[in-house]
Amino acid sequence: MRSFMQAIIITFTLIAVGVGGFYGYLKLKQYQADQFSHANNQAPIYIVLEPIYQAMFRNGHVYQTRQYVIQLETRPGDPYKLAKANVPRIRDMIIAVLNSLSTRTGPQSLDNIEYVRGEILQKISTDLRPGVVFNLAFMGISTEPPLE
Repeated sequence: MRSFMQAIIITFTLIAVGVGGFYGYLKLKQYQADQFSHANNQAPIYIVLEPIYQAMFRNGHVYQTRQYVIQLETRPGDPYKLAKANVPRIRDMIIAVLNSLSTRTGPQSLDNIEYVRGEILQKISTDLRPGVVFNLAFMGISTEPPLE
């Protein structure tokens, strides 16, 4: 009987420790999320990236080159610090999205700027951290014939 009681006490103790640890983990995640959500109430900060050049392909040939000037919208504090520290990485993410869409036609191509914007924001949110870049704007898109 004594060993049965000890087993029950040990089981409840382990369950209590597990529940307490999980609760602590959730509180830590909530604290981290709050750090970024408090920034939502503050005025935005904008980061303008250097121009990005993208070759456009049709039938395996470059038919034009596009220049994109992109502005990132972030918030003061940790989101801004993280975005500013990762500008080269964010540029690489944007270039990766543009490259993946450069051969497509139809609504899921570089011709649909809202689709492109959504894909870029999704990539940044997934690869970097949600809430770092709240929005982005295409400040300018210009096209040129390919260099021959």
